[in-house]
Amino acid sequence: MSHESLIARLAAEAAPVEPLPAPQARATRWILLALAAVVVGVAVRGIRRNWQVAAADPWFLVTFALILATGLSAAVLAMALAVPGAVQRRWVRWVPFVLLAAWGTVL
Repeated sequence: MSHESLIARLAAEAAPVEPLPAPQARATRWILLALAAVVVGVAVRGIRRNWQVAAADPWFLVTFALILATGLSAAVLAMALAVPGAVQRRWVRWVPFVLLAAWGTVL
């Protein structure tokens, strides 16, 4: 089978496809699934015993915020990068890495 006949056959049998939802919508679904996994983990293992002490520590809160921001930005960026041309600004690709570096400096 030649390339031309393969392409012609595939084009003749092609069915319409539904476009992907927006990257933010797909990332939201992924984040909700991850949140459900966290809830299950907390239900199984329980919350840490000294959570009040940890919540009062400013470095813990900064670290937690950086972890959350890194994960959320990486999820949204991953969903956007899955669609060619969806990310127009090149600097946006570096946001999760900058946040990861900031998180690493806090550790």
